[in-house]
Amino acid sequence: MVRSCIHLLGFSVHAIDNGELGKVKDFYFDDLQWVIRYVVVRLGVLFQGRDVLLSTAALGLAGLETINTRLTREQIRHSPDVSTETPVTRQYEEELHRYYALPYYWSYQELRDHRSEEAHNTHLQSMKELLGYHIQAPDGEIGHVSDFLLEDGAWRIRYLIVNTGNWLSGKKILLAAAWAQKILWDVSKIIVDISKEKIRSAPDYTSSDLVNRRYEMDLYRYYGKEYA
Repeated sequence: MVRSCIHLLGFSVHAIDNGELGKVKDFYFDDLQWVIRYVVVRLGVLFQGRDVLLSTAALGLAGLETINTRLTREQIRHSPDVSTETPVTRQYEEELHRYYALPYYWSYQELRDHRSEEAHNTHLQSMKELLGYHIQAPDGEIGHVSDFLLEDGAWRIRYLIVNTGNWLSGKKILLAAAWAQKILWDVSKIIVDISKEKIRSAPDYTSSDLVNRRYEMDLYRYYGKEYA
């Protein structure tokens, strides 16, 4: 099952001891693997209204309007401070995972490599930052990102929902995140190797479409991609 990432914004986040913590503000994803690693939660007034990062390893399945955690209110109350205005470093991630006693999602070798890099940079990016980015085909722009479809439970971004804008009268299509060749952050573009002509005849996507295995296989077949 997949669901809209935008739809999850504003969901209530609950602690394991049944206390509401705050609301989903954003998601941080790994731009190499297109996996959401953290949910950004704006805590309520009882927690001074600050932002915290909650690892998806500590979250349960999203409900109709809520996301439950495996953490207590007190754990989250004293979690390490984070600024969503600056990049999240690997050093901060280590501190966060140690605090919550959660396993690292990266390997020991990756940890050694990152420790040798200036500022311990990671590949974490804001999902909201990517909304509106233009999709660049080899023969021109084909639209912009209007949403993402997330694989429920795995926290993996499966598809970009692309609005073709004035070019095709606002037609929406799905492109698998795995087909993105590169993200050009400085010019707000995502590079794909699919032609405008292929996009022109691509299946329309609406929010009522059931994106199941058969739908996905047909979509991959249309684009000439191997379904995995």
